Amino acid sequence: CRVVFLASNGERPQPETEHLEQLGATVLTAWDHQIEFIRDAGSALAFALLSRPQVAWRFLEDLRRYAPDALIAYDTVDVHFLRIQRQAAFAEAQALPAEAAALQRIARTSKELELGLARICDLTFVVSEVERELLHSLVPEADVRVLSNIHEVDWTKATLQGRSGVVFVGSYDH
Repeated sequence: CRVVFLASNGERPQPETEHLEQLGATVLTAWDHQIEFIRDAGSALAFALLSRPQVAWRFLEDLRRYAPDALIAYDTVDVHFLRIQRQAAFAEAQALPAEAAALQRIARTSKELELGLARICDLTFVVSEVERELLHSLVPEADVRVLSNIHEVDWTKATLQGRSGVVFVGSYDH
């Protein structure tokens, strides 16, 4: 398969971009090049994986128009509205009513956005059975599948020799 990665933020971080290109992937960062690719290659596209709701909406219309036979999958990464609802509840518990109210409004908007994607895309990926059940209860007609980011643990004993520093995996945004 030919793999084309459309970086919606327009950035080319290194060494990640170089690594993708070494593996044979094409990396497109400019919006006009991305849309040009979808228009030119659309009839040959078999599969499009859209990650995160704002990114998915950005590309969905052009993919449906120019790649009508492509299977379009939406990867939630996490169900954003659920996470934001939890943030709102936490803000409420911390006696921050204005922040809680703002987060509740964002959660409602995000929910509509994400449920719309689950309805429109051919397939939706979530990271847990809890999220699959939630989306299935809200959009029963959607094909929702678990694509877990939890993998088998390598129990080989690690040593400190040759190691330095600290690694953080995640985001401070939430």
